[in-house]
Amino acid sequence: MNLEGKRIAVTGATGFIGRYLCAELLRRGAEVIGVVRNPDRVPRLREQGVTLRRADLADPAALRAGFEGVDAVVSNAALFDLDNSNWQDHERTNIQGGRNVMQAAHGAGVSRLVLVSSCGVYASMGRDTPAEDGTQYSEQSRRYFFNRYMVSKAIAEQDAWAMAQTRGMRMTAVRPSVVYGAHDGNWMPRLRRVAALPMTFSWIRFSLVYAGDLACGICDCLADERTIGRAYNLAGEDRSLSEFVDALREADGIRVPFRCPLPLPFRNTYDYSLAARELGFTNRSYAEGLADTRRLERVSPG
Repeated sequence: MNLEGKRIAVTGATGFIGRYLCAELLRRGAEVIGVVRNPDRVPRLREQGVTLRRADLADPAALRAGFEGVDAVVSNAALFDLDNSNWQDHERTNIQGGRNVMQAAHGAGVSRLVLVSSCGVYASMGRDTPAEDGTQYSEQSRRYFFNRYMVSKAIAEQDAWAMAQTRGMRMTAVRPSVVYGAHDGNWMPRLRRVAALPMTFSWIRFSLVYAGDLACGICDCLADERTIGRAYNLAGEDRSLSEFVDALREADGIRVPFRCPLPLPFRNTYDYSLAARELGFTNRSYAEGLADTRRLERVSPG
């Protein structure tokens, strides 16, 4: 699908990833329809040329109206809150809300959809570097306070694949790793607090992907019909957390007079070689990603 001139609906357009995604779609010449709970939350989106339609994930009728007349849907809206481990909230938003999006898109006659899932679906997280065929959480997985988001995203993606097959929908799933960038209320505040600590974190390895690179990968999937029926890890490189923290200190002007090593081995990394090979997916340097983060925070604070 050539995105130029196409009408693309994006759920969660006013959120962290959604803002990057709208900007990238506009850059590629698409007409962007943001289907969101509160159209007044980010006035700058309208200024950029995004059409906003009001619809809550719990309201299938409003979602269907929001998807009327579009060529494709990017199902991006989800609950991700590091301070919220309530299973009912995740079930209501990520699982049932995801089902409502699929049903509404089908009801509106939209057959092309890209689902923004998560690398958190892999049950082996922290133990290896899973590729797209890695073992996932499921309905039968035990739910702990630390994995409720991951379990909900796994169930939501599995439901979406089943619904796409029965309804003849042409779906691609993308699975981001930990995402950083402007307007993120989850990881960035915590990473900035970590950067202020007098420590090094070379024993901790993370796949951190810049939101701008993720948005490019999502658009590449949407534009390439060969991605239909496939899932892609859109993840950051396997690097030590110290490398990101050092780049963040440099970008934010954080001065740490001395640093002690934190001997805490931990791994949260993913294999994105399939996306690199088939989509040309790449990660910009931390310095470039953080410079762009600072620019966007200045241009559009809040």
